[in-house]
Amino acid sequence: MKTITLCFLLLNSLSYAQQITWRSGALVLDSDKVCVGELSVQDEYDLILFRIHDSVTVYPAYRIQSARYYDDVAKVNRKFISMKEDNVSRRAFHLYEVVLQGEWSILRKRKNTSAGFKVLNDKEDYLYYIKSDEQLVSLMHFREIVYPQLLENSHDELLSFIAVNKLNPNEPASAIRIIDFYNKRNSVRLASLDY
Repeated sequence: MKTITLCFLLLNSLSYAQQITWRSGALVLDSDKVCVGELSVQDEYDLILFRIHDSVTVYPAYRIQSARYYDDVAKVNRKFISMKEDNVSRRAFHLYEVVLQGEWSILRKRKNTSAGFKVLNDKEDYLYYIKSDEQLVSLMHFREIVYPQLLENSHDELLSFIAVNKLNPNEPASAIRIIDFYNKRNSVRLASLDY
């Protein structure tokens, strides 16, 4: 009951604080039920508002597997997934936007700031993570945690790509390009093994 009341109060305050943007999309619930309608992703609150006809339902992150919609302003398909954070003091689910999908995925989470009508800055308003096997690592730890694992599987190709493109594994933008290259090369390699 507390969750429902909290969600109602949050929905009510959101409607007064800012104009809610609705986009056609699909929501997959934790029960594997697929809901098609209008979505308003409130990722800073780990909620998705779902509207069909005149009915609005608030789904907290723990009830969601994923959500997709087309962002007609940015001209990009957006996908969000829900992941459980196991912390010593609490267990919470959070919504992450999938920026790059593959063996090593790049996810981002909006920082807990009230942006209002401000245009969000990809670099300053989000925290970026690397996901593999349901584990999240901050993009800031790419060089010491993820990079050595990538080198084990694709050493010469990866070093050549980094040198040709003058990338620095210590920089987040370079780390994303390195992961993208690795994912593409690895998927091609795995596809050739299927023949």
